Amino acid sequence: MELSDKGKPAIDILQNIEGFIGYSENNIPKLHKGKSRSLILTELEDRLKIDLNYSSGKVLGAMTTPPHDFARYIYTRFIDRNLGDRGLNPGTAAIEKEVIEMLGNLLGDPFVDGNITSGGTEANIIAMLLTKQINSDIKEPSIVIPESAHYSFDKAAILMGLKVKRARLLPNFHLDLNHYESLIDDNTIALVGILGTSALGLIDPIEKIGKLAGKYNKYFHVDAAFGGLVVPFMEELGYKFSPYNLKIHEICSYTVDPHKMGMSVNPSGSLLVKNSNVNSFKFEIPYLAGGAFSSYNILGTRPGASAISFWGLMQFMGKQGFVENVRHCLENTYYLRDQIEEISQLKIATEPDMNVLGIQLTSKANMSLDKFNSLLRQKGWALGVFKQWNLLRTVMMPHIRKSHIDEFLKDVKAIF
Repeated sequence: MELSDKGKPAIDILQNIEGFIGYSENNIPKLHKGKSRSLILTELEDRLKIDLNYSSGKVLGAMTTPPHDFARYIYTRFIDRNLGDRGLNPGTAAIEKEVIEMLGNLLGDPFVDGNITSGGTEANIIAMLLTKQINSDIKEPSIVIPESAHYSFDKAAILMGLKVKRARLLPNFHLDLNHYESLIDDNTIALVGILGTSALGLIDPIEKIGKLAGKYNKYFHVDAAFGGLVVPFMEELGYKFSPYNLKIHEICSYTVDPHKMGMSVNPSGSLLVKNSNVNSFKFEIPYLAGGAFSSYNILGTRPGASAISFWGLMQFMGKQGFVENVRHCLENTYYLRDQIEEISQLKIATEPDMNVLGIQLTSKANMSLDKFNSLLRQKGWALGVFKQWNLLRTVMMPHIRKSHIDEFLKDVKAIF
């Protein structure tokens, strides 16, 4: 919960965590055999009760959801598997390869290379590192990204000394492609497009950016961390989209996160690498007990259980299971949209492309976004806040039910 049971803000509790828990020091206990399991579990339950709980339905603005029970079970069974040393875990390495191929096939190219990563941030950073290596002769490298791009590209820029050029958005929050093209120059080493923006889940014109990549001979990376496991299943439901997947020739790499709409365990991201020219830029690791191998990953030790659990979940759910999951999320999205449009103090930021809905205040609200969000927080609701666009983000993830939305709407109406 954002508030404790006594109504004290969680941030205050965290600032005085020792007093809240009742500890006077932060050392390993000076006990011969340590504490009992039951005592430790009781203490953990006590300490973690201030965390937000997905089952409450009040985690309304996160792009995460509780892992599927079967994925969770598989993960615990194989938690010791380390993809950082594939030679010791050849079965796990083979399963990782199959996961990448299944994701590639879902997105239009079963022959992609790649790895499971810790999430979209690592995958995006690796993609920028790959293009920097390919373009090592460029002394002042830059990347062109939409203003709506994820902060992981800023992290990559800091780590690698890249200049970030941000293309502005149109009034409807979609990419201004003309401005985007104007930012491309000889120092540009990557173009980035987003399939499911962080703020609103919007889709950039991936095919058109691909044509720019071909025109200017640039590396093209697609960040589909969220949308990569939404849009293909929306297509199965009859929704129509402009080309967005690996069939676009100019795409070099693609980020997809199983731990978002894939309902897999945290952490579970992936980087799909399509362009064969990139394949020579892997990290060679020669000294491991299982033998030498190469990898795209920044991490050394990597949880093989992430790959195993998502492989098992895909086998268990099948395509239709994911389709029904997306159907449920979309029904809730449109229900919330319709209800918001009935509240004069609120409006939707733009028509949703997928199961992400932005909420803005109208002049009738007579309060600031900060004030509105603060009042929602006091009632236990956690929405994403994007002050630069004056909106709150809701994400209709699998754990959200219509009853949760009704409870949210009741609290919203009580504020006004």
